[in-house]
Amino acid sequence: MYHLTDKRLESARPTLQRYRDQLVEHRSIMAGQLERELRDLWGIGYQELKDIIIDMVKKDQFPEVAAYYMEHSNSGVGVVSEFKRPLSKLYGIPYFHHADREKKRQEFWMRTLGGSVA
Repeated sequence: MYHLTDKRLESARPTLQRYRDQLVEHRSIMAGQLERELRDLWGIGYQELKDIIIDMVKKDQFPEVAAYYMEHSNSGVGVVSEFKRPLSKLYGIPYFHHADREKKRQEFWMRTLGGSVA
């Protein structure tokens, strides 16, 4: 399992900050572009990136960027299984397919950004 180390965090801080700023301003980011930049920066693959994105949430490092990526990285298919538990915790629901998921998701984004996201 890969982790968000201090070295990885520091090397990606400018990139993550730029995406955070875009998310605040535009209520969306290009998840695929973020993925490519982080994978290139760290020299890792998609599977390894998933572990690090989850670790970002656990360590409260750019959690809004990580959450948006988790919600939008698998366009057209839905949230990948590895991201369902961390998103559930962020939303404050017991499991991902809970009946209140969309309501709690919107509440999460209201708390986090003061508004909804795409």
